[in-house]
Amino acid sequence: NVLMLMAEDDRNEVFRRTKALDIGDKRFDAEFDVFTYTVPDAPRPLILLKDDARGLDLTPEAHELINEISTIQNLSLVVIDPIQSFVAAPITTSQEAAQLYCQFCSSIASKFDCAVLSIHHMSKAGLQSQESSWDSRSAIRGSSSLVDGMRMAATLSLMDEKTAENICSEEGLDFDRTRVVNFQVVKSNSSEVDTNPITLVRRNA
Repeated sequence: NVLMLMAEDDRNEVFRRTKALDIGDKRFDAEFDVFTYTVPDAPRPLILLKDDARGLDLTPEAHELINEISTIQNLSLVVIDPIQSFVAAPITTSQEAAQLYCQFCSSIASKFDCAVLSIHHMSKAGLQSQESSWDSRSAIRGSSSLVDGMRMAATLSLMDEKTAENICSEEGLDFDRTRVVNFQVVKSNSSEVDTNPITLVRRNA
């Protein structure tokens, strides 16, 4: 089972995107489920980490979330999208705030034996393919602890327009700048990971 915490998309948009990815509606025959919490449909934001007059700490909502997660059997993945919308702390400038967020994710992964995928924004320059994995890693917004505290980090960036146009032509696809992206693992705690850039092409969805 999968749990997705979505701060930017409402329920209808999640349904639309899911349908676009699964044109044949095979998901209805799946053994497991995807649970989504869409913040735009909720009465108030879901803040997991705060830094206020009382200091830097997890919120009561974060502890409540842990209790709610414990009710989901066979959990494999928790998605938090995007990080910034779920924290009221300067994770882009504070090493301590970034470290606490990473520890929160690690505790979920350890407690429930699942993966935790955090979506985060890159700098505007980082949206374009970088010359090296280090450049791509450096283009991830915020404190270095936000990357260092995760077991793995990967980036998605646009190819240059001419390359994307050529690939679309070779694939027999109408040109769309966002059809062709560069994927790269830029940090990993495992040595058995391919860190070479991989070109991904969106064909149907």
